[in-house]
Amino acid sequence: MKRRMNPASMQWVNKPGMTIISGDKLIIETEPHTSLNGLMYGSRAAAILELEPMKNFTLDLRADYEFHKNEDECGILLKVSDLYWCKFSLVRRDKSLDLVCTVYRNGYGDRCVREVGDMISHMYFRVQYWNGNARFCYSFNGDRYSDMRWLHLTTQEITVTPGVYACSPGDSWFDCTFSEMYITDGK
Repeated sequence: MKRRMNPASMQWVNKPGMTIISGDKLIIETEPHTSLNGLMYGSRAAAILELEPMKNFTLDLRADYEFHKNEDECGILLKVSDLYWCKFSLVRRDKSLDLVCTVYRNGYGDRCVREVGDMISHMYFRVQYWNGNARFCYSFNGDRYSDMRWLHLTTQEITVTPGVYACSPGDSWFDCTFSEMYITDGK
């Protein structure tokens, strides 16, 4: 069953100073020197809003952003534990945008990257999770999705915690709006 998510019912892990929730929209103003891997880079933690842990689901959402500097980023977070998680995001690099899917486990990570140009101001993200597997997809229009990465997270059927995040690792900040957020039970 597909249902619209209300950001007000989600839980903040790290709430930034400036947020607005209006209906099904979440607006975040990032803070400078924030990152998902804050301990590794000496920065503070990123703004993260999470759903409850789940098994077998599809999460769809739209992200609108106005990046200011390199390394500004926003996207989806899929957490197995504090030491094992994935992020699927857009990152500004040298006046261009990269779509990045990174898997972190016990302090180490690997990633895949796809350059998407510099004229895009929004992106649709989709993550499907079922039986220990994850599939990350993206769309420019919300209708036709392309695969970015498939991976097997675990041999066990466990719950994972999906969420959204935004951060500015450098001396920057930007506004990010998450909207059109839907969760569907099952794959």
